[in-house]
Amino acid sequence: MGKFDCPKCGKTASKCASNKTGSLACSVCTLWYHPPCAKVEQQTLDIIHKVVELGMTSPWVCEVCVSGLEKMSKDVKQNKAKIGALETKVETIDNEVE
Repeated sequence: MGKFDCPKCGKTASKCASNKTGSLACSVCTLWYHPPCAKVEQQTLDIIHKVVELGMTSPWVCEVCVSGLEKMSKDVKQNKAKIGALETKVETIDNEVE
């Protein structure tokens, strides 16, 4: 699979008959998808194109990256809670030592 091949169908934009609006890149993994393959509706695609035309980064994220970001966010929250509990234990031990 080439750099610009759609991860869903494996075809380039020029070989995908249903791809009438071009491809779009995930702003996280930078893989390129055909809008129909990624289930991106025309209204959403129009908004993405407007944002890019205004010189901003595309806000679109593929479903693989959305899942990964959600898991990472959950893991960070769990790690923060564990760090907080450890800090409390350290403070308790410090107080007992004094």
